[in-house]
Amino acid sequence: MTSLKFAKRISRRDPENADLHDLVGNYVILKHEACYSFYAHLHPETVQVKAGDNITAGQLLGKVGHTGNSTSPHLHFQLMDSASLMQAKGLPCAFTHLEIYADGTWTKVDRAIPASDARIRYV
Repeated sequence: MTSLKFAKRISRRDPENADLHDLVGNYVILKHEACYSFYAHLHPETVQVKAGDNITAGQLLGKVGHTGNSTSPHLHFQLMDSASLMQAKGLPCAFTHLEIYADGTWTKVDRAIPASDARIRYV
């Protein structure tokens, strides 16, 4: 994988006057063989990569944060067909080695495409 685009910004937290990059806060976009992955709302000063870096599986990109238009610390992740946030279409994503939370219980799953409102964690 190659880090295609990187921006380190702290939002004004003014959604009425913000552009798209202000809304996503600190972010990383990685170029893969057939798609791009997008990681947003990263914590300030924790992003470990820069444009042009070669990235390996498991490498730390940054830490979960609360930048941009965010109500609490979290990671926004998506796969997309373009590096352009304004033009990209989202793509389905399957996760491996995860747990899905439902009815008060975490259930281990080897591979799944979680529902859009699912609460998941990596194991």
